[in-house]
Amino acid sequence: METKPFEMRERKERRALPVRRATIDQLTEQLFVVQKIGQWLARETHGDAYVQIRELNELFHQANIQLRRIKNGAGANKRLPSSGAASQFMPG
Repeated sequence: METKPFEMRERKERRALPVRRATIDQLTEQLFVVQKIGQWLARETHGDAYVQIRELNELFHQANIQLRRIKNGAGANKRLPSSGAASQFMPG
């Protein structure tokens, strides 16, 4: 019985799934820490830099949303709408 290329690709993707999930979990945890630091920085920042810090925190928030979508099964073939400041960094 000959294995077809798409079957081989599916098997490879299934084997990679636990590693992918663990990587997403690690990235989610790290992003949580970065968001907390960004929130602290926003509380401590005044003046002109405050707007830039808020924009940075919006990017962190959008990254968190995107990670949740990925974790919840939105595949690479699905186009996810992006908005806010993060949209300029999302691939089109």
